[in-house]
Amino acid sequence: MNVRFAGRHVGIDASDRAYAETRIDALARFHRRIMDLEVRVMLDGKGRETVELAADLGRRRAVSRSDAPGFREAFDDAVEALRRQLLKDKEKVVGRRRRATRRTAAPRPGGEGPPR
Repeated sequence: MNVRFAGRHVGIDASDRAYAETRIDALARFHRRIMDLEVRVMLDGKGRETVELAADLGRRRAVSRSDAPGFREAFDDAVEALRRQLLKDKEKVVGRRRRATRRTAAPRPGGEGPPR
């Protein structure tokens, strides 16, 4: 998984970057097709940091955004929102696969059991 960091009007400390990378590595458990992940950190005029995570899932894209007074709080909220999106997408994909195999394993018209 490729991870890119971008800071707008704010720099990202090495400790915050290391913290973010460990949390991002844990996201790989929830969806196997995360190809790229972009972390954008923005500072607004009121001193609040906004963190936006954008994950490329092949044909789809998952985006989460959160703002808080500090980087870690905003990042944790954004990671949690992205985790929920990844789990929901994974459930959809797995559900489609299960429905497809269930259709092919339907019993034969005159017999019992799945078709041969």
